[in-house]
Amino acid sequence: MSREMARGAELGSYSISRTFQVNENIAVFKYMFSMVAPAAIVGLPAFICFGFKAYGPANWKLARHIAWACFDVFIALFGFAYLVSSIISNPRIFKEFCRIGLV
Repeated sequence: MSREMARGAELGSYSISRTFQVNENIAVFKYMFSMVAPAAIVGLPAFICFGFKAYGPANWKLARHIAWACFDVFIALFGFAYLVSSIISNPRIFKEFCRIGLV
């Protein structure tokens, strides 16, 4: 009996568990896609600064040190932006954070 229940109700080729899984996969895909843009926006300047530090002109020491400091700042901002966008972009997670009073 439990094996049949775990399979989900089936009517012909329609399956409730399969339909739920498809809807859940679409929701997860939308959530992950909404995370890509903030990650790219905040991550790109960090790796530009890293590239300048690693491959910039050797005699531009001050500029390379400033680029390294900017890399550190952008990486710190990346973590914060990723955390905030992961909470805001998922309605279920955002609702729970609002419920416990953190947002």
